[in-house]
Amino acid sequence: MTETGTSTSRLTRRLRWIFWIGAGLLWLTPLVAMQFDAGVDWSIADFVLFAVMLLGVGGLLELAVRLSDNLAYQAGAAMAVGTGFLLVWANLAVGLIGDEDNTLNLLYVGVLAIGFLGAIFAQFQARGLMLTLFAMTGAVVLIAGIALFVEWGRPGSEPMEIIAVNMALATLLAGSGGLFRLAVVDQAP
Repeated sequence: MTETGTSTSRLTRRLRWIFWIGAGLLWLTPLVAMQFDAGVDWSIADFVLFAVMLLGVGGLLELAVRLSDNLAYQAGAAMAVGTGFLLVWANLAVGLIGDEDNTLNLLYVGVLAIGFLGAIFAQFQARGLMLTLFAMTGAVVLIAGIALFVEWGRPGSEPMEIIAVNMALATLLAGSGGLFRLAVVDQAP
C-alpha cells in the first residue's frame, strides 16, 4: 500500500470511530433533553426507530468504505446517506411540505426509492451512483414544483419555505452526485 493509501486508511478509520461515537451520543440526546424539557417526550418506539435509522446510516457508510477507498466516492456516499437521513428525519418530525400529516410528504418516498433502486441497478459503481443522485435531485425539484402548485396559499405551506427546504435537499443531492463524478474521473485510466 502506498503512503497516501495508508494515510487515507487511517483517516477513514478515525472518521468511522467518530461517526459511531457521534451516533451513540446523538441517540442519547433526546433522553438527556427529556430530563430538562417537558416538551421533549419520546417513547420507546421513538428511540427504537431512531436507533434503526442511525444503524442504517452507519451500515450504509460502512458499505461505502468497503466498496471503495476513493475519498470522493466515500464523501459522496456520506453526503447522500446523510441527506437521506435528514429527509426521513425531518419528514417524520415536522414534514417538509406543510406539517407531517400532509400527504404530499409521501412523494419523498419516491426520492428514496430512486436512490435505493438506482444504487442496486448501478451495482454501487460511481458512474451509476452519480446518475442516480442527479435523478434524485430532479425528483426533489419536481416535488417542490408540485408542492408549490398544490399548496400555494394554504396555511402552513409558505412558498418560500417549500422552496428553501427543497433547494437545500437538491443542493446536497447534487453535491453528492458531483462527488461521485469526481470518483469517476479519478478511476479513469
